[in-house]
Amino acid sequence: MADLLEYDGSTDTILEGTVWGDTTVQDTGLVSEPPLWRPVVDGYVLPLGYGDTLRTGSHNNIPIMTGDNLNETSWTDMNVTRYNSAFTTIMGNNSKEFFNAYPASNESEATARTAAFGNDINRYTTWHWAKDWYLGGATKDVFAYFWTHSPPNQTSGAYHGSELWYTFGNLPTFYDYTWTDHDYELQRIMGSYWANFIKTGNPNGGNLTRFPASSPNKTNIVMWLGDTFGAGKIVDDTDKLSVIQDLFLMNPEW
Repeated sequence: MADLLEYDGSTDTILEGTVWGDTTVQDTGLVSEPPLWRPVVDGYVLPLGYGDTLRTGSHNNIPIMTGDNLNETSWTDMNVTRYNSAFTTIMGNNSKEFFNAYPASNESEATARTAAFGNDINRYTTWHWAKDWYLGGATKDVFAYFWTHSPPNQTSGAYHGSELWYTFGNLPTFYDYTWTDHDYELQRIMGSYWANFIKTGNPNGGNLTRFPASSPNKTNIVMWLGDTFGAGKIVDDTDKLSVIQDLFLMNPEW
């Protein structure tokens, strides 16, 4: 530490010659690499990485509600050439299976398939994490959702965090959006799910559409919230599911 302090906060000097100082490091494809600045397993604050934590049953046994949003992975500039190049790099030896499951012959299809793959990946990883949570010995429920409703007066769709306007009853405080009666009804429903979960560890209650807990034995348990309400498939095709599973088998645990 004393040596570091001699540099008087000169980050460039401290990082020179290390991987952290290499400004050319960048993602190799559309699926992001792990962040360079990620938590350090120091044996004290973080005694284990997340994989070992789950495998050894060292995680806290608490109910969890978590999810993903429809337009967290939207693309507007994907063409066929870039699509083929990027996913050949990402999928490697499994690229043929990928293109069979997510075919694209024009710019519109390439953009749509990229977004669809991203949403499938998001839902699958959340479910897979919940499965490992259970297999590690947790007995409390995990409730996974997929938010699909776009707030008004913006072009980013159901962007990251957009469900929070509804869950915490914040619609009246954000005047830039022209909230509709439908938005206020969604706020009532979403707020009820969240309030129930906060009070009891279970979002269900009253006349709300049943919100099923995830299951380690099924891949069709994710709650769709927003434009529709109800349990739906994580991935709508077995070939797509196989492609995603193979992708995760190819990659190391970070």
